[in-house]
Amino acid sequence: MVIVAVLAAGSFGTAAWGLYDLARAHDCLNNGNYSASITERGCELVADHGSILIELNGPGFGLTLVATAAWVLLVGTFAVLAVVRRRLFR
Repeated sequence: MVIVAVLAAGSFGTAAWGLYDLARAHDCLNNGNYSASITERGCELVADHGSILIELNGPGFGLTLVATAAWVLLVGTFAVLAVVRRRLFR
């Protein structure tokens, strides 16, 4: 059970990091003031005085999706193991 809990915590951390970066990218693109684009370096805002780079360091969309799915599976597995273990040791 400890291994499942550790794996769930790791996948949750990766998913949360990816979702945070996804939200930053969304906010950058929908800022309403400047034109913006996502590049390899991050989100670039083009202003009158030059461009502003907002770095996006998190995992990509695919890894975020996989980490979220893994977290859901691991939490479900942890819950089932906890219920089975409780019933066995009554």
